[in-house]
Amino acid sequence: MNPPWFGQARREKSDFIALVKMGVSLDVLAKGGRSKGILALASAIMALGSKDSVTSDGQSLASFVKKLYDEGRSKIAHGGSLALLEELPLEVEVADAFTANILTGYVACAAHYTGTDTYEDFLAAIPSILPILKVASP
Repeated sequence: MNPPWFGQARREKSDFIALVKMGVSLDVLAKGGRSKGILALASAIMALGSKDSVTSDGQSLASFVKKLYDEGRSKIAHGGSLALLEELPLEVEVADAFTANILTGYVACAAHYTGTDTYEDFLAAIPSILPILKVASP
């Protein structure tokens, strides 16, 4: 797993770099699947469709992931955005909460996963693991 990236993001003094590190953290969990892989992982863990809202202002899961990964991680990290001259694509606190939710869900699902040691099988098994987690929670 990749707790160092997320931990570094939380300690980062620059909000722009924190977003980059959160995007990297999720990309690593999604087996380098970029925004499409992150969307699939987040959708499975959150039991949401890509058009379902994930923010109080109604932003869809797909839109949120695109902003976090494509506009945050990729554009900033690769120099496509001059970080100091533009606004952040997402509020860092919201991106942090989202990333923490995915990391927590990933760990909880992994703790109950008994299938083969492949990411694809794990991802496919998440929907069947979620009900177990609901029963196990207080």
